[in-house]
Amino acid sequence: MFQVVRREFSGANLPRTIRFTDTLYDELKEVSAENGISFNLLVLQCCRYALDRQVGQGEPAHGERAEKEEARASACGRGAVPRK
Repeated sequence: MFQVVRREFSGANLPRTIRFTDTLYDELKEVSAENGISFNLLVLQCCRYALDRQVGQGEPAHGERAEKEEARASACGRGAVPRK
């Protein structure tokens, strides 16, 4: 299950341009505001989540790395907010 985490990707400093549909942008802005995180942090977390769960890339659908990161986040008490 995807969880929004408030502290992660602190070293993200490589600027890139990405295009969104109006609807997707609005949804992401709403979720980031609801969870008190930046739009950028939410996009990074969504990308990491999707990459960790790719099927057919030599890893199970729910990659071990994702499970370890989720366990680490829970153990660190990072204030994750579940999203459905």
